[in-house]
Amino acid sequence: MTQRQPIRLLLMIVHLAAAVLAGLGLGGVTASVLGVGSLLPAALIFTVVSAVLVAVDLRTRRLPHVLVLPAIVASLSVQAIASAATGNARLIVGALVGGLVAGGAMLAVHLVSPEGLGFGDVTYSALIGVTLGSLGLARVGLGLGLGFMIGALIAGPAMVMRRRLAGPEGGPATIPFGPALAAGAWVTLCWGETLTRWYLG
Repeated sequence: MTQRQPIRLLLMIVHLAAAVLAGLGLGGVTASVLGVGSLLPAALIFTVVSAVLVAVDLRTRRLPHVLVLPAIVASLSVQAIASAATGNARLIVGALVGGLVAGGAMLAVHLVSPEGLGFGDVTYSALIGVTLGSLGLARVGLGLGLGFMIGALIAGPAMVMRRRLAGPEGGPATIPFGPALAAGAWVTLCWGETLTRWYLG
């Protein structure tokens, strides 16, 4: 058992390093889509941290607060600086309101169904709200709604496959929800305005 621990540690380091590199690559896409602006620092924080969180969630089925909570503080900090520098209070107010609304909505879902939605998903949703909030509550709703849609599309086939592979006594067929939330929020962050225009015709 002890001989396997260094191998597991090495694999975990490689896994996290790959996630960071993927996050930096996606951060480049985010920067190219959004361009230089007051939202960019928070968007980059969200993109890189989300890539790491997705990797952790897929491996452990947890969204650790040790990563999510500092990301929320960092995002609020850079948006407060941008708000003060530009004289636009809407940035920080929107971020605070968005975080409270998104986190509160997911907390309600968690209280109704704690097995279906973990508390890590609640705090991660608050990070999504903090990131998208300065763009308006409609964008926060779009990000979370898109995440739920992606999760629903993935969950059905994944749960069927897991039940078939695990057999009738394989335990509950649950899947990590963090990757779906991350995908929905990132697409909304980068292309939310385009999606809204397309939907409104």
